[in-house]
Amino acid sequence: MRSSSPIMSDVALRAGVSKITVSRVFSQPETVSESTRRKVERAAAEIDFVPDRMAGALKSGVSNIVAVIVPSLRNSTFVATLQGLSDGLTKHGLVLSIGLNDFSRSKEHHVATELMSLKLRGLVLMATVHSPEMERLIKRTRYPVVEVGDLLEESKGRTVSFSNKDASRTMTEHLINRGYRNIAFATLPLDQSERAQQRYAGYREALQAARITYDPRLLIESDAGHKAGAATLAKLLDRKTPVDAYFGCGDVLAIGALLEARRRKMRIPQDLAIASFDDHDICEVTDPPLTSMMIPRYEIGYRCAELIVDAKTPVVQKRMVSLDLGFNLIVREST
Repeated sequence: MRSSSPIMSDVALRAGVSKITVSRVFSQPETVSESTRRKVERAAAEIDFVPDRMAGALKSGVSNIVAVIVPSLRNSTFVATLQGLSDGLTKHGLVLSIGLNDFSRSKEHHVATELMSLKLRGLVLMATVHSPEMERLIKRTRYPVVEVGDLLEESKGRTVSFSNKDASRTMTEHLINRGYRNIAFATLPLDQSERAQQRYAGYREALQAARITYDPRLLIESDAGHKAGAATLAKLLDRKTPVDAYFGCGDVLAIGALLEARRRKMRIPQDLAIASFDDHDICEVTDPPLTSMMIPRYEIGYRCAELIVDAKTPVVQKRMVSLDLGFNLIVREST
């Protein structure tokens, strides 16, 4: 007895096209004209047809799903990249699936293994340093794997990012050139993220190049969040650490420090300069507006999508690609 659920031939009949055309609309939309695609999609919606993606994936060996593994959704830094990635994939009829690894390399491997059972079209990793097990898994995949975390000197695969070290060094040099010498560096725990490690390395390089003696008391490792940012500055000031500039490696840390400085009636930048990293919209409207390092997060995600869509053969899939989308220092009144 036939199921009451609509099937592909029902859509074809209603849209006035062949069953093969309907199949292509849902599996290879780029091969069908826009007018035909819209007609088929409208017909499918009118009869509540839901394509069986997994059946097609089992037959072809690949689905229309692209997965991304993100350290955390609590960190707004990743949101713009996810949006760019989703927008770029949606244009080609691909769907984004999100997994979380909670900054754990072992969990990244576990999540990736589970996601790969979906016959992925591609995988995006918000990291460029992985466990040995994950590295082996990446090498075995037959579809494109794109990494976002950092632009390392020697790219091992397909990477779309920027140099965290260069960006951090540029910001530190900016503060030094403004005459600041006791520059605090607030960051997420260094053992938690290779991004944090690279930014710290850039900070140290700038100090060394300017012949400024590094003071370990000015390194403050912290959880993310505005409250944590306020606590980092409070810790520095309460223990009387000499500090004339604060570099928060993340907008939330810098904004939290700014609020704490305001609570203590400090003048910005006369008593304390404050610089940030990421340049979300709020940096323009704080009092005073925050100097920040602008990262093209949305474009990074969109270009990741393009690499996955373009990788249609095993040869292209394994070709090494390293796209440096750079960064831009935005100087405002806080420094």
